Amino acid sequence: QLVVEAPTAAWADFAAGFEVFRVNTGFLDITGVGGDEGLGLRTAACQVDVACPVAAPFGSPISSVGRITVAGVSVCGGVLLNNTRGDQTPYFLTAYHCDAWTNPAATVVYWNYENTTCRTPGSAGGNGDGPLTQSTSGAVLRANAPQGDATLLELASAPDAEWGVDFAGWDATGDANDPVSYAVHHPNGKEKRIALEYDFLSKTTISLIGQSGIRTWRTQFEEGGIELGSSGGALFSRAGRVIGVTTGVDTLTACYPQRAYFGRVDHAWDVGSSASGRLRDWLDPDNTGARTLDPLLGGGTAPGDFALMTPFNGDQAVALNGTFTWTPAEEAAAYRIEIDDDGDFSAGLVIKADVSEAYWQTPSGLLSEDTAYWWRVTALNSYDETPAIATYSFTTMRDCNGNLTHDPYEIAQGYATDCDENGRPDECDLATESVFYASQTLGPVGGNGPQLVDGMVDARTAASDVTIRFVTRADISTSSETIEVFVNGVNAGVLYAFTTSDCAAGGTVDTIVLEADDWNAMVEAGDGSAILSMEPSSYVNAGSCGGDSTLAFTIDYTAQPTLTDADGDGLPDGCSIACSAADVTTESSTNGRPDGRITLDDFAYFISQWASDDPAVDLTVATDCQPGTGGDGVTLSDFTCFLAIWSEGCGDPREDGHSGGIADDVVIGATLPAN
Repeated sequence: QLVVEAPTAAWADFAAGFEVFRVNTGFLDITGVGGDEGLGLRTAACQVDVACPVAAPFGSPISSVGRITVAGVSVCGGVLLNNTRGDQTPYFLTAYHCDAWTNPAATVVYWNYENTTCRTPGSAGGNGDGPLTQSTSGAVLRANAPQGDATLLELASAPDAEWGVDFAGWDATGDANDPVSYAVHHPNGKEKRIALEYDFLSKTTISLIGQSGIRTWRTQFEEGGIELGSSGGALFSRAGRVIGVTTGVDTLTACYPQRAYFGRVDHAWDVGSSASGRLRDWLDPDNTGARTLDPLLGGGTAPGDFALMTPFNGDQAVALNGTFTWTPAEEAAAYRIEIDDDGDFSAGLVIKADVSEAYWQTPSGLLSEDTAYWWRVTALNSYDETPAIATYSFTTMRDCNGNLTHDPYEIAQGYATDCDENGRPDECDLATESVFYASQTLGPVGGNGPQLVDGMVDARTAASDVTIRFVTRADISTSSETIEVFVNGVNAGVLYAFTTSDCAAGGTVDTIVLEADDWNAMVEAGDGSAILSMEPSSYVNAGSCGGDSTLAFTIDYTAQPTLTDADGDGLPDGCSIACSAADVTTESSTNGRPDGRITLDDFAYFISQWASDDPAVDLTVATDCQPGTGGDGVTLSDFTCFLAIWSEGCGDPREDGHSGGIADDVVIGATLPAN
């Protein structure tokens, strides 16, 4: 413990010249000393404690941020970083302008200095209750990158494992393709806060006094903000990786509409000509070439092992709206389920969803019929994540009529007919059907960018208007900044021919509606395909939105039936069904309508109509055996034809009592395996 006694008149001179050159483990805090960056001040009411619910989804990375003092007086923040070896070397990233590099031996980091409860944002709040009992003292300088406002220290020791401090991951790609980011910091040196950005980041260059040309991310937080003392705090991507350090603001008025600036990790990564001027050599010591790294979790217990249950690995005919289940994992706070249609679980996942229980119900319209998928689950908590023991695959059912029965099974069992043998029940081919297509996300969007092309290879003939809905995030704020749309080279319309906003969060929507006849003519011109090309006007700048302008579209309409039934017999026109002449009933209803099978019900109906002129059973003139052509009433000749057709293999495989040596493995429109 250091104790200084001095006369009152001499205290000011002593304080002005006093400096701590090295601090040993156990140093707690110095407050109220002249020159501190806001120590002793209360933070703005809009600040958001990390104990508040909005911080909960971001979990463990928050623990990696610490508050620092340098020589006992200046207050900043910083973040403990993982390296590609994962060896827990305590690298600590802070802002260059915090000056920790001038006296690293006298730098102290305080961990878990945060309030235990969420003080309502916007209220006056009370005094904080964060402890200053967990600290690490002393460090050595590893690298300075002033143009990224970055200083990398190696602390004298790693935080005690019992404190649960994580080594944060990082992202040095320079990509800003996610609209969510967040900063964790110590405003005015006070307890840890979080600020949330729900829009895409942009890049810009700023200067501080004595430090020019700093490459930064620019944000405008919707919740929370930056104050004196926040410097050095970490800016995280939605994925929880550090992408920047707090550099400055455009106004000392905290929170919205304040703009905040963060020195970019990707710029500090390799800007220097040697290890002392860049981060790469320390955070990727084996030169693996990695530009991203996940966190190394420093405390707590990872979720336990668990296994996937349903759908089973290799399952066929899985329902489109089924339930995925797995065994619970010990210590799991949540689960992440991922479904992919090509098995590599990279870009283009069908879905990635977080759930709290060990099951998940498939949303309507997510999965496609008769398609192979792969699925996996990861158990999560604030300390670590554990993948399921294996990854499973399955194939969805074909269920065009929505009766929750696999179409091939229906056809094979004789519950449905498939006279054209296309694998679909005839009732589906004779019905209109909804068509929905979603494009890839295309970009960049600009008159000087690449042509944007996507569309449907096999486009169905439309029976209704076709709605094409576009969602665009681009330079489209004036009436001259438009996008012309072509379908197979035919002009379909112009988008955004009105004043809107550039780079709107979530994109700006515009719609083109085509009449069915116009759409069908365009599809015919494309030999059955509908390929859309979007051509921005020359005024649309492809470099807008931080270089990440995008466009996507959906196509939605009702398609005409693929087959027709002009005679209304319930069977597609042109289907050659040898048995149709004697198929005179639907199931057990004696109504003279076919059902695709010749059963005892057909025989009973035939007998009931004996000696009548019913064209359904009047089969013959001579031996033609065609319905409704006899013209001489139902006679013995008709009966002979009926039996001949039945005995040729047109029986119902579910009927055991019929006669005439009828084959048990044939139904109309489908051939079954022999029993």
